[in-house]
Amino acid sequence: MKEHDPKCEGIDEQKILDDVAQYGWHVLKIFGLPESPGWAYSIGLYHNFRHPEIVVFGLNHALMHSMINLVGDEVRSGKRFEDGKQYPDVIEAYSCIFKPVHIVWYYPFLASANWFYKGMDYPAMQCIWPDKQSLYPWETGFNPDWQWAQPLLFHDNPASARTTDLLRSMDLDPGD
Repeated sequence: MKEHDPKCEGIDEQKILDDVAQYGWHVLKIFGLPESPGWAYSIGLYHNFRHPEIVVFGLNHALMHSMINLVGDEVRSGKRFEDGKQYPDVIEAYSCIFKPVHIVWYYPFLASANWFYKGMDYPAMQCIWPDKQSLYPWETGFNPDWQWAQPLLFHDNPASARTTDLLRSMDLDPGD
């Protein structure tokens, strides 16, 4: 698996398969570096429930894992998370917005899902969290100290998606 994702060392592919079969999805956590945020994403929501996979950036790993599991539990119960809608209680006391992930970001950020699906023929959505003033990263006044923590993967170019530094930290060419 290492050849698929430079940030995923020691990925247990059998664990992914077992979790998807037993629970409906697996949560993969990618640990951040000092100059980049970590992230977590689901594998299996589309396979089992025909719902886009979920990716979250820039929070502590336990919280991101919990958020994805909450979304997964809701999806298993029949709920659908839609583009641009606010959903309360994904993070306590805050609403999150879900936006579709552009396919250009599947390789650098969802590589193990690509392995699972044997390609990039699956949808993914980013769960985007607000700052303490309930502003989102694209809104004027969003806490500038937190902008680095959430790329905007609904954009297709590195500058707009704010992925340039993150891609460089992963030794990938941002191509901007």
